[in-house]
Amino acid sequence: MMTLRSRLALLAIAAAVALAAPVHAQSTPAPVPSAASTLAPTLLTGGLLRFSGQLLDVQNGYIFLTTGDAFKLAPSARIVEAATNQPTTATPQTRMYVRLDFDPVAGVVTELALSKKPITGEKSFEQVKAFVVAVSKPVENPELIGRKGLTGKPVLVVFTVEVPASTPYNDQVYIATDYSNWDPRSIHLDRFDALHYRVTRKLASGTKFAYRVTRGSWNSVERGADSLEPPPHVVSVNEVDSQAERSHVYRWSDDNPLNPGQRNVGPGNIPTPFQVNPFPSLPPRATSKPH
Repeated sequence: MMTLRSRLALLAIAAAVALAAPVHAQSTPAPVPSAASTLAPTLLTGGLLRFSGQLLDVQNGYIFLTTGDAFKLAPSARIVEAATNQPTTATPQTRMYVRLDFDPVAGVVTELALSKKPITGEKSFEQVKAFVVAVSKPVENPELIGRKGLTGKPVLVVFTVEVPASTPYNDQVYIATDYSNWDPRSIHLDRFDALHYRVTRKLASGTKFAYRVTRGSWNSVERGADSLEPPPHVVSVNEVDSQAERSHVYRWSDDNPLNPGQRNVGPGNIPTPFQVNPFPSLPPRATSKPH
C-alpha cells in the first residue's frame, strides 16, 4: 500500500508538471479590412493625376491653357523640366507645352513641368475636369493653337516704317496693335533718317497680331496710295532667329489731299463764315451771289 508520504510526493510532482506546462491562450483573428479602409489610402496617397496641354499664362496663382481652361496652382508647386523631371530656372512662357501634376484631394497643381515639345500620353481631360476653375469653350480658339514646328523661341523682330516726305520732322511715329486694344501710342518708333522709323522687339515664335501706323492719334493715322484706309498689317513670327517687318505709309489721314504738305487740323478745315477758304490752294469761296 502507498503510504501517505508517497501520495503527497506524487501530488507534488503532478503540480510541478502542471505549472511547467505552457498555457495556450486563445488567439484573436486579425480584423478583415473593410472596403472603405482599403480605398482610403488609394484616394489619399495614390499616384498624382497628370494632365498635359499648351500654356497660355501663369498669373495670380492660376495656370491658363490655350484651350481656355484654368487650374489652381499650389503655393509650393515645383517647376521642373519635363524631359528630366529636375528643377529648372526656366520661367513659364506662352505657347510652352506643360505637364500638370494634381493633388487628387485638394485639386490643385503641385508640379508644373515645362517642355518645348508636345507632351502626350497623360490622363484625359475628364479625369481633371473637376479641378477646372474656368471651363473652356467646346472649340479651341484657332489663333491660340500652336502651329507645327513652332517652339515659342524668342525672335528678334525689326519693324521699319517708311513715311511720306510730308511728315513733319519733329513728329513721333507709333505702332498701334490689336493686342493693346488699338492704343494709338502702343509702340514708339525711332527715326533714323528723313523717311524711315524703326523699332526692335523680341517676340515668341508663333506670335501673330495686327497693327497700324499712327503719329500718336487716330486723327493722324496711315492711309494707302489711294488715300483710303488700308487693311491692318499682320505680323506672324516664324521659327527663325530674326525677322524684318516693313510697312509703307503713303499718306496720313490729316493730310490735305490737294496739298499734302498742309495738315488738316480739326474743324478749321470746314469752310465757315470765319474761315471761308481753309484750303489756300483753292480759289476763294464766294460769300455772296454775283450782282
